[in-house]
Amino acid sequence: MNISCNIIKDLLPSYMDKICSDESRRAVDEHILTCQACKAYMETMKKELTAEEAEPKQLQYMKKVKRHYQLNIFAIGIFLFICAVGTAIIITRIGRIPIRMYNLILPVFIIAAYVFLPKDSFTQKKTKQSAVFTILSLFVTAATISLLPQSLNWINSGSAPFNMPIEKLGPFMAECLAAFAIAQTAILIISVIQKYRDYQINRAIYAFTLTGISISLAFITMLYHMTTPENYARNVSASLLSLFAEGIAAAVVIDLISRKLSNRSHR
Repeated sequence: MNISCNIIKDLLPSYMDKICSDESRRAVDEHILTCQACKAYMETMKKELTAEEAEPKQLQYMKKVKRHYQLNIFAIGIFLFICAVGTAIIITRIGRIPIRMYNLILPVFIIAAYVFLPKDSFTQKKTKQSAVFTILSLFVTAATISLLPQSLNWINSGSAPFNMPIEKLGPFMAECLAAFAIAQTAILIISVIQKYRDYQINRAIYAFTLTGISISLAFITMLYHMTTPENYARNVSASLLSLFAEGIAAAVVIDLISRKLSNRSHR
């Protein structure tokens, strides 16, 4: 059957949509076996159709990415507001806050961090920073806790570090603890920024850093409530141990939940 190329080109749209008659289909099939020009034309049409079908999917994906970043910005703003208000209240009333109150405050902040701070995104960039941040946070927490036995040695011996008067020991320790809290806050902020930029940062770092901040603030509060070295050691040890255990448990739970949600999203 001798059919011109123009007629074949007219038939190709219905041929590719599979709505032409069997006779027209056979005519197109026979023609493209011998006509390279029409065959190339058909291949071009297929590529154009594929690109048109892929475009809506790409737009949908870009909308998801945009929504992901918008939600992250909004959520981070809410969390920072909660932190700002909570920190202001703690700082202005730090000498009057009961020590056990930190055991109630810590889980609230950890839950808020888990809900509002960035979650795993569509494309996570590989990085070693997650382990580095975790080690740094645990190191600062360990340094904070180590101040307890060291401070007792200073108190019992009646001597303070750097040849300072013993009466200056309280303010000196408060400054050290404030520096530790600031360091943990910096680790948290950098982690959030990296997580927002889609780097693989384990969300358990939220629990680690918030635990370290709570321990530092609880330690400072204990300095206000100090009566005797024995009472100070007993109360601080119990408070720091309970806060540390609470934070580690929260970090483990958050990690397990994150893994489950991540596995579910990749199914």
